[in-house]
Amino acid sequence: LEVFEGYTHRRDSQYTTVACLLQAGSADASDQQATLTALQQVMHQLPSPAADGFITGEPVLVAEGFRMIQRDGWRLGVISSALVSLVLLISFRSLRWTLIPLVVVFWSLTATRAILVLGNLNLSMVSSMLTAIVTVIGVATSIHLLLKFQQQRRSGASRAAAIEESFSQLLTPIMWACVTDAAGFLALLFAAVGPIRDFGLMMAIGSMMVLLAIVLLVPGLALLGRWDTDPRTPQIDLLVRLWLRRLLGYCLARRRWGVGILVGLAVYGVVGGLLMRVETDYTKNFSRHSSLVHGYEVIESELGGAGVWDIMLPAPATLSRDYFSQVIGLEEELRRLQVADGAHTLALSKVLSFADAELASRSGPLLAALPLAARVQGMRAAMPDFSNILLTHSPDANGQRWLRIMLRSHERVGAEAKNDLVQAVRSSLRRFTDRDQWQALFSGTAPKAEIAGYHVMLGKLVANILSDQWKCFLIATLGILVAMTLATR
Repeated sequence: LEVFEGYTHRRDSQYTTVACLLQAGSADASDQQATLTALQQVMHQLPSPAADGFITGEPVLVAEGFRMIQRDGWRLGVISSALVSLVLLISFRSLRWTLIPLVVVFWSLTATRAILVLGNLNLSMVSSMLTAIVTVIGVATSIHLLLKFQQQRRSGASRAAAIEESFSQLLTPIMWACVTDAAGFLALLFAAVGPIRDFGLMMAIGSMMVLLAIVLLVPGLALLGRWDTDPRTPQIDLLVRLWLRRLLGYCLARRRWGVGILVGLAVYGVVGGLLMRVETDYTKNFSRHSSLVHGYEVIESELGGAGVWDIMLPAPATLSRDYFSQVIGLEEELRRLQVADGAHTLALSKVLSFADAELASRSGPLLAALPLAARVQGMRAAMPDFSNILLTHSPDANGQRWLRIMLRSHERVGAEAKNDLVQAVRSSLRRFTDRDQWQALFSGTAPKAEIAGYHVMLGKLVANILSDQWKCFLIATLGILVAMTLATR
């Protein structure tokens, strides 16, 4: 009870935790979701009040987040297409020229996904926005051709001559627009986060597929048949042109004021960007009323915090009492760590390892009399799965065994305090593993200890996204500058 208190239970809480270990296997999101759904069904079959419990944890957050983003990405694509179709239909009152941009978008998406399959690339969380952004690019490009075609038809040109003249005048600008789009997205290849790199690549492919779709589809669709041949002029077209000309004249007459306002807004934006802080509370991505968030609130308030992370310590080939004693000493040092969180302090709410279980096993006189190897073997026999995740049974590919120290901390705290606690643990671990007593346990140089876990990984993920946005923005600017210089000489 003492070993696991604060991790699976607390004496003053009405809740207890069942720790479920997911086997390393298929990374397919549907397989993970099926496993979590099956766990949910098992829990609901328990007698009351256990059936009212929650399934939480970082794997649940990631799986649920992926499911919601896929759903919302599909909704975004459908709703954006519907709204664009409505605007085109109302503005130009032409079913043909409403369908042409949609066909361009649909073909571009299909071709992009085909290339992704051939290239063995996977859709990820970030890439769920592919449909909506390709819709924007495809429709905007088609509108340029529509307006030029409409202008040529009003001047008396035939349909074939109008579409030929439209392409003659606009194909080069459209090409450079798609190239600059692709250059901007390709800048994301320099990001440190894998899904963002994948998103940049697939969006660059999507941008160029729009150009290909325009060339292959629009002329034939515009000239096919004799029904609904010409788009109508929007009723507010003349009024919009008048407003835009007046706005342009007003800005040109006061260009110093305009430049000053733009510079001020740019400085404000840069300063704001530099003052941004990392948000590492992943539950804020979900509805406050969801059972997932409620479960995390229970863990935060009742069971020592939802932040679960680990220290991976190298273990010598032969385990000794001295090794476990030093691990216990490291744990005591970690339990004393505190960092400031505004007016409060933040500390680790639980530190647990195989060394704690081994120490507890000595409390009985019979077990205490056994050799260390026998006690370790007995614990492996009594709790094989749990023992194997706390202390590896066999060496890894490099011939190294590892001991895991499981850490728990509060998740819903300031991002700066959370980062400070991770840094404090890292500094304490580095000082500990640099000691001569620790190095003496190993025949050669002791392998480097590591801090790992979702808690650390998600914080690092968000921090990388924030740092990458400036780097990728500068690279995108350079790429677009090169493309525009080539286009305009």
